[in-house]
Amino acid sequence: MSHTLFTTNGIVLASRQQGEANKILSIFTRDIGLIEVTSQSLRSLTSKLRFHTQLFSHSNFTCVRSKKSWRLVGAESISDFIVSSISSEHNAFSLQERTLFARISNVIRAYIHGEEPNLELYSWLIEIMYFCNANLSLNKEDKSLLEILSIAKILFLLGYIDYPILKEITLTDCDKMRVYTKHKASLVSSINGAFYIAQM
Repeated sequence: MSHTLFTTNGIVLASRQQGEANKILSIFTRDIGLIEVTSQSLRSLTSKLRFHTQLFSHSNFTCVRSKKSWRLVGAESISDFIVSSISSEHNAFSLQERTLFARISNVIRAYIHGEEPNLELYSWLIEIMYFCNANLSLNKEDKSLLEILSIAKILFLLGYIDYPILKEITLTDCDKMRVYTKHKASLVSSINGAFYIAQM
């Protein structure tokens, strides 16, 4: 029986072990949305896919869909984000940046149910990753603002926050990001309200 191959860009949001060598990856893709993919022998040192499927990797994934699940058959890195090497001793990201991506992952996986593409959300995640990769020395205040804006816009794009100004937010540089400092308290309140509803 033949299976159709699906190839799409995506970001690895989470992974968990399955058996001795396999992994199940949660990947937010551009064309399918959030999917769970089984990868055979991914933890093996000889696996050709392991370097393209690290946590928070931005890669081009090729998958096969069976009746109940997805199986990974190919992957190739698109962007060499430093955050994707969070287990490396050479990683330049601080604990706060890594915590930001972990929280983003938790929010997306908690609020998205089922497979449905969301190009705006996917583009926003890529924008966050590029911004972090280009600004490795943010001060504490900027990091806090970045986290608030990142999560608030994710919730806005998913329909859990009604805060229209979030639609226009872009992360082109730090100065433009700081313009939204005046909205910080209101955004935190909106985020907490969304979290309370979802009991996060």
